[in-house]
Amino acid sequence: MKTTILQKYLVAIAGLLLASVSLSAQCETWVDSPTKEEAENAHTIYRQAMKDGDMALAFEHWETAYKLAPAADGRRAYHYTDGAALYKDKLKADEANRAMYLEKIDMLYNQAADCYINGAIAVPKCTGDDCGPNRAGRVLGRYVYDMVYELRTPLSKTYEVAKKSTELAGNTSEYTILDAYSYVAVNLFKSGKIDVDEARRIHAELNEIADYNIENNERFSASYDQAKQSMNNGHWAGIEADIYDCEYFKAKYEPQFRENPDDLENLKVIFATLKKRGCEDSDPLVAEIQKKYEGLAADINAERQAEFEANNPGVAANKLYKAGDFQGAITKYNEAISQETDPQKQASYHFSIASIQFRKLNKYSDARRSARKAMELRPGWGRPEMLIGDMYAKSSNSCGKDAYSRGLVILAALDKWRSAKAKDPEVAAEAQKNINKYSAYIPPKEDIFMRSDISEGQRVNTGCWVGESVVLKGK
Repeated sequence: MKTTILQKYLVAIAGLLLASVSLSAQCETWVDSPTKEEAENAHTIYRQAMKDGDMALAFEHWETAYKLAPAADGRRAYHYTDGAALYKDKLKADEANRAMYLEKIDMLYNQAADCYINGAIAVPKCTGDDCGPNRAGRVLGRYVYDMVYELRTPLSKTYEVAKKSTELAGNTSEYTILDAYSYVAVNLFKSGKIDVDEARRIHAELNEIADYNIENNERFSASYDQAKQSMNNGHWAGIEADIYDCEYFKAKYEPQFRENPDDLENLKVIFATLKKRGCEDSDPLVAEIQKKYEGLAADINAERQAEFEANNPGVAANKLYKAGDFQGAITKYNEAISQETDPQKQASYHFSIASIQFRKLNKYSDARRSARKAMELRPGWGRPEMLIGDMYAKSSNSCGKDAYSRGLVILAALDKWRSAKAKDPEVAAEAQKNINKYSAYIPPKEDIFMRSDISEGQRVNTGCWVGESVVLKGK
C-alpha cells in the first residue's frame, strides 16, 4: 500500500516530537526536580573528588549527578564537560574500551553544545540571540582541541566539528581553536580531502578571528596574537604557495616592507619571497622593493668599501692607480708602509711606488730610491733591480750624444739584470731576454780604441743621472 501524504506528515511530526523529548531529557536540570538534593550532593562530591585527583570516586558520583540532572542547575555545562574529562581519564588506562569512551566523549560535548543552542543552559552575563550558539561553538572548540591533541580522532570528523565550532562561535572562538583547526585543515589539504577554496576560507576565517580578538579582547589579546603567528608561520606556511598567488603575498609582505624600508636583510627576504611566489619584475611593488634594495645595498657596500680602504690603504692605493690618480696612489702606498710591520709587504709597497714614479711620472731618480728601499727590505727579490735596469735602458738615448756614452748606460742596465737573474729565479727568464736584446747596444770596440785615456776592462762612470760605475766592454 502506498504511503499517503498524511502518513508522511504524521511520521515527520512524530520524529520532531521524539527529538524534542530527547533534547529536553538531555538538557534536564535539577531545578524544581524531586531529586534536586540528591543531584546537588552528587555534584558537590564529584567536583571535589576531581579537584583532589580521586577520579574513581569522582566518576561514581558524576554518573549520579549526570543521570539526575544532565544540565545541572541550567547555568553551567559542568556535567557534560567534566564527564568528557572523566572518560578521557579512563581512556588513558583502558585502551580496550577506547571506542566506547570516544563515543561517550563525543555525546557529552555535543549535548552541551545542543543545550546551549536551545537555551536550556543560560550564559551568565550575556544577552542576545547569539549567546547560546557562541558558547556552544566554544565548547565544540575545546572538543576539537581534545580531538587533535588527546583523542587522535580522524581528521575528517575533527574537521566537521571544527567547522561547526567556528560557525557558531565566530569571533568569540577561543584562541586554542586556531592551532588545532589549522593542523586539521592543512593536513586535509595536503591529502586532497579539501580543495584550495576551502583551505583559503578556513585560513581567512581563523585570521579574522585572531585579528578581531587582538584588537578587542584586552584580556587575551597577546594569546591570540601568539596563536596567529604560530599557525601562520607553522602549519599554513607549508601550503601558502599552493593555495595563494602573488597578490596574497604582496598583501602579506607590503606592511613588513613599509615598516622597515631601510632594513637590507628585510628587503632581501621580501624581494626573494615575492619572486619565488610568481610576482613579476614589472609589478609596481616588486619594482619598488628591488630599486630600494639595490640602492641601499649600493650605499652600504660603498660605506663598507670606504671603511675597508681606510683600514687597508694598500687596497685604496691600487684603486687610485687604476683610476689614474698616480700621486694619490703613492700617498696611499706611503700610508700603507707606515701602518705595516711586515718587511715583505713594505717592500711590495715601495716597489709599487717605484713603478709608478718610473712608468707613469717619469721621475727616474725617485723611482730608483724607492726600488732600492724595496731591495733593502727584501734582499733576495729580483723585481726591484729589474725595474732599475729598465730605467737605465730607457734612459740610454737621453744620456748620451753618441753610441759610446749610450752604451755605457746599457752596460749599467745589463749589470742590474744579471744581478737580478742571479738572485731570483722567478725573474731569470725575463732578465735573460733583456740581456739578449740589449747586449747589441754596448759600446762599439772601435769607439773604445779611439779613446786614448781608457781601455776595455777598465771601470768607468756612466755619467748622466745614472751615475753607475761599469766595467768597460765593447762589442
